[in-house]
Amino acid sequence: MGSFVMSDLAAIKAVWSTYKPVPTRNCLQLVLEVPLEQQEEVFRRLGYPVPGRETWVGVALMNVQKDPEKPHKPWSQYTRAQRAGILCTDRRFRDWISEGRSECDEEDAAHLVRRMCGVQSRSLLDTSQKAADKWDSLESNYRAATGQMAEVRS
Repeated sequence: MGSFVMSDLAAIKAVWSTYKPVPTRNCLQLVLEVPLEQQEEVFRRLGYPVPGRETWVGVALMNVQKDPEKPHKPWSQYTRAQRAGILCTDRRFRDWISEGRSECDEEDAAHLVRRMCGVQSRSLLDTSQKAADKWDSLESNYRAATGQMAEVRS
């Protein structure tokens, strides 16, 4: 076997998904998964499989450190301004608040929330009772419309 230096290695990061015994060839197939958007990089590094030509690769277990999970805070413990900020990043909320009329990004959604609640800043949702009431109504209507909350019966 020829010599190589570390920069010659063409490694990829993948998730081991499953395996399949192949009794007719007396071997085991390993299925590794990578996101589709990384396929070009995988083929650049490893090449394409060619029938009749074996391409040997190495497989190693990676010691991937996961970020420690942040303690999950109940939704009700976020302030109104925080909930408005979080919801403005949610695609479904943006579609709902803009009534599906156009592409609505986070800034557009924030503008609509401020306009509907009659404030210049979402932080006022925490200090103005009138704005808080409007936000509570807006949030309840959204949750009911998207099946996240039972409808209020009269």
